[in-house]
Amino acid sequence: MAGRSHKDEIEAKLKQEQDFTSVIRGSLQRNDQLTSRLESVLSSCESRLERLENSLIPVHQQTQILHNVKLNVDETLICLDQVIYHYQVIRETDRTIAQGPTGRLGEYLACLDQIRRSEEYFQENNPDGPELKTLRVRFERGKDLLQSEVQALLLRHSRPVPPVDILTLIDTGTLLENRSVDIFPSSVIYDVTSISAWLLENNCHQGKEDLLNVESGTFYQSVDAFCVLAEMEFTTLSKVFPHVYWEKVYDCLIQYTTSNTKRMLPSLVTSMEKVAAKGLEMYADHIKQFADKESNLPVDGTVHESTSNVILFLSQLLAQERPKSSTPPEGKALDNLIQAIQNKARTYKDPVLRTVFLLNNYNYMLKSTPVWVKVAQCLMDNNMSTTQQGNKLKEGEEHEHIKEKFKRFNDGLEGMCRTQKVWAMPDQEQRDVLLHTLKSSICQDYRTFLERYGHVTFTKHPEKYHKYSPEQVEDMIGQLFDLSA
Repeated sequence: MAGRSHKDEIEAKLKQEQDFTSVIRGSLQRNDQLTSRLESVLSSCESRLERLENSLIPVHQQTQILHNVKLNVDETLICLDQVIYHYQVIRETDRTIAQGPTGRLGEYLACLDQIRRSEEYFQENNPDGPELKTLRVRFERGKDLLQSEVQALLLRHSRPVPPVDILTLIDTGTLLENRSVDIFPSSVIYDVTSISAWLLENNCHQGKEDLLNVESGTFYQSVDAFCVLAEMEFTTLSKVFPHVYWEKVYDCLIQYTTSNTKRMLPSLVTSMEKVAAKGLEMYADHIKQFADKESNLPVDGTVHESTSNVILFLSQLLAQERPKSSTPPEGKALDNLIQAIQNKARTYKDPVLRTVFLLNNYNYMLKSTPVWVKVAQCLMDNNMSTTQQGNKLKEGEEHEHIKEKFKRFNDGLEGMCRTQKVWAMPDQEQRDVLLHTLKSSICQDYRTFLERYGHVTFTKHPEKYHKYSPEQVEDMIGQLFDLSA
């Protein structure tokens, strides 16, 4: 019995364990099912997230592109507003500048600042456009009105110190700085200070050299005017006082200055000659410097601004009479100008434009510096009295004037022929055109001159002055630029 009960007990425990094992197995099976379902759900979520990501990335990229486009459009609109603003500055500031700074100084200075900023913009982006020139003219006009406003304010509000106050200060010994004296109202002081500060900030201050350059021409005219007036007064006084009293009248007036003046004149003339020679030499060297600047290079290959400036200066210089022994300064200046033009032309990338630039500048130099002008000028009548064939001129001034005309023409013709005869011109067509132009101008003027003065008695030795006939002059010109002649 005891053994059977023990067996039943073991079987009961075994069955219990088997039931528990079955429960665990069932739980595991359910867990496996749940795991499988969860895996399928996660796989589905992952695939959906992947599809969502693939859909959102292009949208995000497109959104970013649109955002960048919007930023570019905004920046472009801002730039366009600025450009339009620069183009409209002249119209917007026209009325204010025309009315002047009186009563509206702050607004006027603001307009000038706008013009200055627009001028800097066009100088950087479109230096050859008409807007830059208009802005510069408007800006200079504005500065002149500011300076005129300062002068007007000072003139309008300047009050001399009353003589009573001056005498009081002298008597009491009171220092001027210890006494409250209002020379100008505070508003005027503020306006003048604002104008001066603006002018200094914009480099509008004049220096010693600027004033000297402006007043040197005035001084030259004043000296000429003084000489003319002195001569007129001397002529008038000569008619008033007899010749026998000149020493008593004139010597006593100038006895204190004559000797000093005579001692100063040689040194003054020498100093002026040295300064003029040094200035011409510096000017010739200065011509080389503009070749290093590319900002003012004409984009269309036209005549360079420096070329026109140099030729204008040399034309005025050639018009002045100089001693024959003096060295002509225009040679070095022209050499430097040609070298600078050639260096300037190398900056063009287009070889055709480079050639056009050189052609325009050389042609301008050739037409602006005609070497035969002085020869032709000798044949022109300058306030000479009308003469007919066989008439005699008055002895003295008129005789010498005709002699001088013949002499200057002969010397000029011989010098030009002697110099230009050894020059070469390989292009025969160009040589023929040039010689035809010279013959038609010089020979025609010479014939007219001979018709007027060729048969007039002005000297005992006419062959000394009337050396050449019109045909001989034409033959001499025909031998120019021909080495075989």
